[in-house]
Parts: sequence; structure tokens; C-alpha cells
Amino acid sequence: KIIKYEYNKCSNIKNYIINFNINNNIIIDKYSNYFFIILKLINVTIFYNISKETELRNILKIILTNKENIDNLENNIWNDFLNMKHYYNDLLDNKYKTAQQDINKINKLLKNEFLHKIKLFYNNFINQIDFIITDKNNKIINKYILQYLENTIDFSTYCTNRKIFNKKNDFNLMLFFFKIINNKLISNFNINQKSIDFLLYYIIANISYIKKEISFINYDIITIFYKNIISFYIELDNYEDYSRNDTKYKIIYIIRLLSKTNKNENIFTNIFVDIIKQNNNNTIKFLNSIITDINFYLEELILYIKNSNNYILLIKTLYSILTETLNFIKYFSNVFTNIIFNDIIINNFINIINLHVKNIIKSDLNIFNITNNYNLSHICTLIINIYLILHNNNPNKFIQIMSKDIRSFDIKIYQQLLTLLNNNNKIDNQVYKQFQTLLLDINNLYQIELDKLNYNIPDELTDPICQTLIENPVCLPSGTIVDLLVIQKNLLISNTDPFTRKSLTMEQINEYNKKPEIIQKIEEFKIKIKIFKNQNNLL
Repeated sequence: KIIKYEYNKCSNIKNYIINFNINNNIIIDKYSNYFFIILKLINVTIFYNISKETELRNILKIILTNKENIDNLENNIWNDFLNMKHYYNDLLDNKYKTAQQDINKINKLLKNEFLHKIKLFYNNFINQIDFIITDKNNKIINKYILQYLENTIDFSTYCTNRKIFNKKNDFNLMLFFFKIINNKLISNFNINQKSIDFLLYYIIANISYIKKEISFINYDIITIFYKNIISFYIELDNYEDYSRNDTKYKIIYIIRLLSKTNKNENIFTNIFVDIIKQNNNNTIKFLNSIITDINFYLEELILYIKNSNNYILLIKTLYSILTETLNFIKYFSNVFTNIIFNDIIINNFINIINLHVKNIIKSDLNIFNITNNYNLSHICTLIINIYLILHNNNPNKFIQIMSKDIRSFDIKIYQQLLTLLNNNNKIDNQVYKQFQTLLLDINNLYQIELDKLNYNIPDELTDPICQTLIENPVCLPSGTIVDLLVIQKNLLISNTDPFTRKSLTMEQINEYNKKPEIIQKIEEFKIKIKIFKNQNNLL
């Protein structure tokens, strides 16, 4: 696996291997599995770059811009790094007699003082190439620079997890990674993922220091970082990599960690708010991707909980990711009232949540089972809280959207859930009463929507995708008239015409519907809808 997978080899090796207690008398050769794993750990975290020292030196000589930086090539930091060859070669060339001797030698290499020397070199390397990121005319990027960069990130993450870091130096490293996330000049899929790993662990350990040190001098860096990390989250939908969901979870966690103070006191929150408001198209894609992920996490979690004895680890992972993602939606709903109430986004979210709440309650799962460190009651409480926030932000719209979910909304399901949560002290009486009242308001409109189904909607006025009355007609270039909201939701999943499978975007639909003959066709269609509603008292 170490050879096969490129993504963060360092993180995938258990630290306790180093401390494994083995009998002194056991004979072990240099090709044994145990020794190979330990050696590989050292190789991927520290020593890979030594073998490429000549290439790195030549590259740095080309890109360095002043004498001071050239002199750094000959300083003690560089020499210390090169001297490590002796340790490494000795490790490889000796004939090994016992596993304990090997472990002692390896532990000596992994002492903090030794690691600090390597860290100084890597920080120096970052300082040398930092200007490449800002100099758009610089084209000196090759596989050695990228390989050094990947290993630098691996090693920095390894040190952070071992609490071997310098707050000031690593703060500068954090700002550097802010700049390279999704930077097409110097990053790739692996570098993006590794950078996110380091950022998460460093931010968790140093959030107070970061918020104290950050200033408006870094405004542009933070802006670029947020734009790129949001774009990378969206791009992850195109990958089938096994670590995709884990990376998405870490992105959400990073954004929440950096932004979870009063927005007037936190530059990160201010910038994040500005970006979300300015970049509407990417915002919608970002939120839709998150909601699609929530649907997947809930579906998988419920499925595996039903077979919990065989999938404990997977359940815990899904539960952690789902909890963090729902917490992000809760945070987002509080900060961005207008954006979250985009028709497409809020409809998708409500329909998905209602369906899964129904599945949870109807499956007779014990939502209070915490024996395996997951707790469905916490997920359900989060959902109730999010719904109350959405309702408080825009009561009429929330009630209207809930009531239109004919397929999944069921007042009895939610009343049953509320009673369970209240009886087990998961929600207070105020929340209980508030949500009960809200359910009654939703149900009144819901009954009206049910009554509409009793009318025979003419085929001409029925949306061909979801078989409901067309409320806001648009004509596709293929000639089919559909409901605007339905086709918008459809295009978020696939940019194709659902009837012809040809490529299709909202821009093409909007342009097509500007034609005079199409405008007239849609106006005539709207008159037919109005007549039908009048005849059936549906206005």
C-alpha cells in the first residue's frame, strides 16, 4: 500500500510502529516487512530528497535572485541536511543483526533535535521558492520542485502531529500553503490534499495564535486561499480517489475553524462572507456539492448502522464527516440568510433531509445508541436546529418549501422524533414547543398541496421530469417545456438535456428563451396555467 498509494504516505503509517516492543533475540534481515515499513516511514518523511540533492541545488541556483539567497545554499542548514546522507547510507548498508538494534538506530534519527534541523532546511527551501508563487512570469517549475514540495508538506504534517513546530515559522508556512492550494502553476491533486492536511493540524493546534497574528496585510492571501479551497472542494466531485470525502471534511473543518467567531472581530470571516456574496455561481456549486455529500453520508450511515457489528470504523468515520458538514450548514445558515434561501439549494436540502429523517424513524433504529461513539440523536438535533434557523431567517419561504415536499414530509414522523428527543433531554421545552407549532403551520399548507394532487393536471401542463404542475415554464432548446426550478436542479447533477442527452447549461436555456417566438410561446403557456388554476381554485 505504501508503494501503491501516492496520497500522504506518511500519515498512513501508524506512529506506534516505532515504539513496538520486540524481543532482542529475534533475528531480522533488512528486507523483512517490519523493517521495510520503518525504513519507508523515514524515507517518505525525511530522506527522499537527499537522493535528489544535486537537482535541487541546481534548480535553486537558477531561481535565486540575490547573493544572500545564494549564500544560503552553503550555510549550516544546508550542510546539516547533506550530512544526513551519512546516517541514511549507514542505515542502508549495515548488515542488521537484531530488530532492536535497528529500532535504536532509527529512534536516534527521529529525535526532536535531528528533526528540527531538517525542519529548518525545509523552511529555507520554502523561502527560496515562495516568490515563484507570486511571480507570474516565472516558469521554473519541474518534477523535482514539486516532489520536494510534496515531501516538505508530508514532513511538516508529521512534525505538527508530533508537536515539533515553531509557531512563527509554521505560521509563515501556513501562509505559503494558503497561496499554493489549487494554484495551477505549482500544485496538483496530491499537493492540494497534503496542504489541507497540514493546514488542518496546524490550525487546530494554533488557532488562537493565528487569529492574533493575522492582519489586513494578509488580506489578498486569505482571499485567494478561500477562493481556491472552495474551487477545490467543487473539483473533488470529479475524483474517485478513496480520500476524497476525507479531504472534503477537512476543508469544511478548516473554514469553520477560521471563521467561527463574530464576523466583526475576525478577518477570516469578513473575507469569507465577501467571497461567498461576490461569487454567486461558485457559491451555488459549492453549496450544492455539500448538500449532495450530506445525502451520500446520511444514506451510507443509515445503511451501515443497520449492520453495525461489521462496519464500526466506517460508521464512526461517516458520523464524524456528517456531523461536521451539518455544523457547517448550520453556521452558513446563520451567516448567509439570503444565499442559503436560493430556491434550488433550499429545496434540495429540505427534500434530502426529510427523506432521511423518515428513513431513520421508520427503520426503528435506536437513535440514542452511543456505545460505538456515534449518536443519531445528535444528527437529528442538529437537523432540528438548522430548520429553526432557516425558519427564523425566512418563515414564509421555509414553510412553503417544506409543505411542497409531498414525497417525504410527514408531520407524524417529525412529531415522533420531537417526542423522542424531548423525552431524552436532547432538546429543551422551548425548542420542542417552537417546532411543534412550526409543524402545524407546515402541515396546513401541506394538506392544500395534497389536495392539488387530486386534480387531473393536463399532460400539456405537467412537468415531464417530476410529473407536477409547471409553475414557472421555460423552453429547452430541444423544444420541451419544463418547470424552471426542476431543470435547474437537474443541471446541478448533470449538464445535459434530460430528453436528448446533449450538452446543456442554464446560459443556453436563458439565451434560447430570449427569442421572440419562444417568448410568445411561454406567455401563451402561462395563460393556460392561469386558466387551469382559476378553474380549480388553485390560485
